[in-house]
Amino acid sequence: MAERARLDMRLRKRAEATITLDWLLALIEREDAGRTCPDLVRVLSAVSDFNKTMFAGSQKPSALARGISEALRTAGFPGERQLDSPEYQTLKKWQEVLADLAALDSVISSMSYSDALARLRRMAAEVVFQPETSDVPIQVLGVLESAGMEFDHLWVMGLSDEAWPPQPRPNPFLPVELQKAAGLPRSSARASLELAHRLIDGWLSAADEIVLSHPRHSDGREAGELSFSPLIGDTDVCELALPNYPSYLELIHQARRLERIRDDSAPALTISRDRSVISGGVAVIKDHAVCQFRALALHRFRAEGPKRPPSVLGAAERGTLVHYVLAQVWRQLKTKATLDAISEDELVILLMRAANDAISRLRSDRPAAMSRRFAQIERTRLMRLAREWLEQDRKRGEFSVVAIEDKRSIEIGELVLTARLDRVDELMDGRRVVIDYKTRAPMARAMLDERPEEPQLPLYLIASEPDAVAVAFAQVRTGDMRFVALARDSDLLPGAFAFPGPRMSTKYASWKELIEGWRMDLAGIAASFSAGNAKTDPKNYPHTCRNCEFRSFCRIDERAGTAFVQGNEDE
Repeated sequence: MAERARLDMRLRKRAEATITLDWLLALIEREDAGRTCPDLVRVLSAVSDFNKTMFAGSQKPSALARGISEALRTAGFPGERQLDSPEYQTLKKWQEVLADLAALDSVISSMSYSDALARLRRMAAEVVFQPETSDVPIQVLGVLESAGMEFDHLWVMGLSDEAWPPQPRPNPFLPVELQKAAGLPRSSARASLELAHRLIDGWLSAADEIVLSHPRHSDGREAGELSFSPLIGDTDVCELALPNYPSYLELIHQARRLERIRDDSAPALTISRDRSVISGGVAVIKDHAVCQFRALALHRFRAEGPKRPPSVLGAAERGTLVHYVLAQVWRQLKTKATLDAISEDELVILLMRAANDAISRLRSDRPAAMSRRFAQIERTRLMRLAREWLEQDRKRGEFSVVAIEDKRSIEIGELVLTARLDRVDELMDGRRVVIDYKTRAPMARAMLDERPEEPQLPLYLIASEPDAVAVAFAQVRTGDMRFVALARDSDLLPGAFAFPGPRMSTKYASWKELIEGWRMDLAGIAASFSAGNAKTDPKNYPHTCRNCEFRSFCRIDERAGTAFVQGNEDE
């Protein structure tokens, strides 16, 4: 079971929202799940073989019914454990529905497997079924179920002027006049009214204590005040003053015995032993800065929530495609001079080749999302974005690209983290700029706080490119191509000012002070993570927690009323 759960988590990252059985088996084979989940692979393979046999040609309904039953047994239905009474009754009713499908032999000579499944779905949906239960003190019944029964106490709900008497519902397959002549219930307004009167008369004599009630308001969009049905007559009308009974949740809560333990520290990291435990690269610093517990759960416990397989490309995948195209383009161009000299035809060929390579890489994991038509649309989008961004690069002075998608090892405090620098440019005078592509760039102030929301660029600078004189997010977005940068000098990037620049509120007075502040703040965050600090302290509740997958793990929402609401109101 545990191995199947792990397989499910892995498949959710790679599978489409809708998937065929054969493609599922192919993904399982790629995950080498035949070794860890042999029973699952055996069952799915058997069902796949069965489906290929059943889809061939047409057969009698009875043969198809036997085949469907055999397919369910092959898949392990109804399970290994012993069924309880409601489940057993449901299974018997299901077998009756299959028998009804087989009985269609008398009217249908043959049908396809897909047609049989569609018909079986309709037949199952039309079955009225409720498992028998033992006698219980309280029963919830429908209107017609209650007819002719006697009770110790009876409460009839929903008798508003909007719902009672019920609307006529003549059978659409019989002549209406014939139904009226036979006096069929609900065949006409008169028949519905007579049925309502008979039911009310029966209720009023069914118990010694009877309550007839109606809701005050309807559930519709244009909810208005409701009144009692006029059929109730002279029945005494009064407000129901029901006791305020506690819910099960309240009863459990009232019976609690609490023991309070302060536990917001994990064992400190031991460098010789625990370095291999840390995962996530520089995201460790980012996550610890915004919430210590999130960093512990994600990078030491390696916890993760189940992903919802997307039906189309997600924002992360579309961003990855843009990253790859620009990386391929600049691997070929290498310098601003080459960009200026390249002809239009050569540039189109370069962009098309890079876009095709990016799509081919993703197609192996997402074949449905990268189908032929969608791939054409995505290729056009990628070429347009890359061309528009190259026009932004053309506005700059001479430079060469010295690092592209460069994987590096970064030491910060006692941590050794992996990093991948999107791009490092070197100007003609030797000054360097660290660039990170974003489809939606954050504000520059996201890099300035003691707990920065975007610490990766400052971290790249102080730990990997100490001589760089600017860090910049390159926003690759249609109609809004720009650099969001912090720079020592004003001539480094279009639109960038020498730090701190106009209208920027910061405690750092110069570029040198900023670098030193980054060094101290990031080292402090790394030391706090290494020490095992794991306090549930989101930087900006509830915004920080809005898309966090660990809310049920840290139970932030249960404590928000006492720990965070007041602080949020003060802000």
